[in-house]
Amino acid sequence: METYAPLVSLAVLFVTAYLMSKAYLSSDAATPLIERLAGFTGHRPEQILLGYLGLVASFSMILPNVVAAMAFVPLLPRFIQRFAFDDERALKRMTTAYALATIWGANIGGMGAVIGGVSNMILIGYARTYGVPDADRVNFLTWFGFGIPISVTLVLVCWIVMRVMLRADFAATRMADTYSATPVGQGSLGAARAPGHAITPIHAKVYWSTMAFMAFWTVQALFDTWAMKQDTLFVRLMPTMASVAFGAAYCWFILGPKTSLGRPLVTWSEALALPWRGLLVIAISSAASLLLIGVFNVGHYAGALARSAHAADIPDIFILFGLMTMVAIATEFLNNVVVALAFFPIIHEVSATLGFHPLALLISASLMSTAPFVLPTGAPSNALVIGETRGFQFGMAIRVGFVMAVLTACILTLFGMYVIPRVLGL
Repeated sequence: METYAPLVSLAVLFVTAYLMSKAYLSSDAATPLIERLAGFTGHRPEQILLGYLGLVASFSMILPNVVAAMAFVPLLPRFIQRFAFDDERALKRMTTAYALATIWGANIGGMGAVIGGVSNMILIGYARTYGVPDADRVNFLTWFGFGIPISVTLVLVCWIVMRVMLRADFAATRMADTYSATPVGQGSLGAARAPGHAITPIHAKVYWSTMAFMAFWTVQALFDTWAMKQDTLFVRLMPTMASVAFGAAYCWFILGPKTSLGRPLVTWSEALALPWRGLLVIAISSAASLLLIGVFNVGHYAGALARSAHAADIPDIFILFGLMTMVAIATEFLNNVVVALAFFPIIHEVSATLGFHPLALLISASLMSTAPFVLPTGAPSNALVIGETRGFQFGMAIRVGFVMAVLTACILTLFGMYVIPRVLGL
């Protein structure tokens, strides 16, 4: 029973995060934040893109990255409607740019928190199941210590890369003269919006639920760290029991009481509504990934190359960068969860050879698998956004995404060697 307690808490964490995302979609509570963000960052296309990247990444820190991507896909047309374009090419490329910003913001933000990606949850399960030293030091709170700096760094790098590589397209884009600050709403609680996107009581209710979510899971992480050191089984199980109680109360708050519009924040039909086209792409990519991993045994060859490089006295930083690059390549063509499962045992074994703490390298590998930058097969968030974006330009995505993948491998190599061990006290 005690063995599965942390997994129960993680399951409750993901369920409550999913319902929170549905509340944002139903009430359109993200729109007032977007309008205020535009006022803060400026109204030039490249300025709005930086704010948009940061906003998606911020949401992905408190929601699973696939859920954050799901929440922002309906908002993409609103951003494109803000602009006027000199030609059709600029329109398509800026549409692709914002689709990429949604994907990359969700995946990068997913690195910032343990709930940001499924591979993070799998990492914790793997570390505790296979006895990785100091696995109990990773929780909802401690993850922020290295996750937020990584996310902030990558958001800025992502924006700089897009700003440089798409400078001609930004130059051909300007604010539309006829843009209305009050676009037609899509949320089922859209009638609750006030002119100018003022924050309504329904929006406030969603924001309060977000603060309650963040406060509870922060305290729960601290409570769990203390409880695991106690001798009494009941005390060690108290964090899990508290999680289940909070989950029940949170579900009731979102699905139960009626708002001023005579319906709950999220109806059961909305909670159970899933993006089937995106999920179909996810299912196909996962099945293909499992097949290819089994046929080509990618993880085995990666481990063999790392051991051979170490025997040849190649510096460890280059070996670790090579491993991160292999994870990056694999996660572009294979489902990121499958890649994580394939590489975790190899990274665990190779870490002893390289002389690094296995937990730090496992975290780096998990984060790298969370951020495929080009293809829909890499992550559920990729599949959802690409599947729902008309006119997505793969050629442009491949060029910009390749640069981002290389830079991300470099950054995660340095964090895995120098930052994560210090943050966790390894």
